[in-house]
Amino acid sequence: MEFDLRGYVRLLLKRKWWLISGLIGTVAIGMFVTVATTPVYQAQASLFIGQRQISTAALQLGAVVTNLSDDLVRSYAQIIDSRSIAQRAISESGLEQTPGEIVSGLEALPVVDTQVIRIIYLASDPVVAERVTNAVAKAFASEIDQLESSPQPNAQPAIQVSIIDPAVAPGRPIAPNPVRNMALAVVLGVLAGGGLAFLVDHLDQSVKSREELERLGLPSLGAIPTLDTAGEEVHLERDTQGAGGEAFRKLRTSIGFLGVEKPIKVMLVTSSVAQEGKTTVALNLASAYALGGFRTLLVEADLRRPSLHRVFGMYGTRGLTTVIVGSVPLEEAILHTETRNLSILLAGAIPPNPVELLGSEQLLDVLTKLRMMFDVLIIDSPPLAPVADPATLAGRCDGVVMVARAGKTDRRRLVESAGVVERAGGRLLGVALNFLRVGDSAYEYGYYSYGHRSPKVGEHETAETLQRHG
Repeated sequence: MEFDLRGYVRLLLKRKWWLISGLIGTVAIGMFVTVATTPVYQAQASLFIGQRQISTAALQLGAVVTNLSDDLVRSYAQIIDSRSIAQRAISESGLEQTPGEIVSGLEALPVVDTQVIRIIYLASDPVVAERVTNAVAKAFASEIDQLESSPQPNAQPAIQVSIIDPAVAPGRPIAPNPVRNMALAVVLGVLAGGGLAFLVDHLDQSVKSREELERLGLPSLGAIPTLDTAGEEVHLERDTQGAGGEAFRKLRTSIGFLGVEKPIKVMLVTSSVAQEGKTTVALNLASAYALGGFRTLLVEADLRRPSLHRVFGMYGTRGLTTVIVGSVPLEEAILHTETRNLSILLAGAIPPNPVELLGSEQLLDVLTKLRMMFDVLIIDSPPLAPVADPATLAGRCDGVVMVARAGKTDRRRLVESAGVVERAGGRLLGVALNFLRVGDSAYEYGYYSYGHRSPKVGEHETAETLQRHG
């Protein structure tokens, strides 16, 4: 697998709150452990193991004597760590610790290539550490005098133990080390937070970029950024020069290229589930066509939860349903908007049988008439997953635009919805990835990264001209 450093950086930036959470959590744990840990003080003393007298015969075997001295130093280090020395230190110096407590905190280390033994003792009190270390050193010296004493009267022991560096009370503990602990916590926090970010991203089954759409085998029509709608559907005419306006113009152009050989006049806009932003996309895509010079009709085929009447402030019972049943002429049901070249056909009265109406021959007659009256028809329908309405309409349109919400729409459900469109005889033009934040992977190397000037209406008409005369 190719190493993509920029991709990893983008992922960490996108999942930065997981990274920050892991870092904060690990640092907090490190601080707690540091504060809760009992301080440990270390005192040490150095002993020199020497021979008080060497016979003439021993001098002639100097190398052997040296080797024996090295063996003795290592052996004496083992003796220092014994319970007998601890007990003797307690008896001679009046220590309050038990032999087990002394042995557990005691360590004797021979210094390599010398006859020096370093005694180290760890305790939670610096004074106790000093006292126990010196007591053990003295007890060991007394023990060696007793072990190495000669049976001859007034003879001195052959081995002499000298305390060359007595222990002193340490000024600060060796543990915990706040600086080291915090540095380690930061490193572990970055690793833990980064690992958590990668894990969450791996477990996240939502589609997040146009590249993921392509890996799923779904064509990408474009990326639409998150827009500040103030709770309302955004009309392209209010945002002609911004990122939103440019995104819908590019979406219009992408569809135009798909209709070079066979013009796409009737488009169904749907999604896999609700709250994907399909109505906003349908509205603004229709506005993009209208402002591009096309006679455009936006048809509200969501006969269950219509909403366009609130967007345009147009209320009434005339609409698609009344035209299908023949109670209102088609021309009277079409309403004109303030946007140049844009008209709308609202849903009308909500029927008890939406699927039957949308699958009727009367709807085909309505679409045939509308094809002759307008250059482009944009049909807004319900989501695919909960109802069969969009599948019924898919085969009656020239193409279907699927809207997916970045970071929300499940990949598997999106693929299943695309399969529903194909099985219904519809042509999936592609997926419009909605609610992308500028700076995400879909925009990282895109048009907006270089501070371009948003083109004015009419600057992207090549594909539309091809479509119109195709």
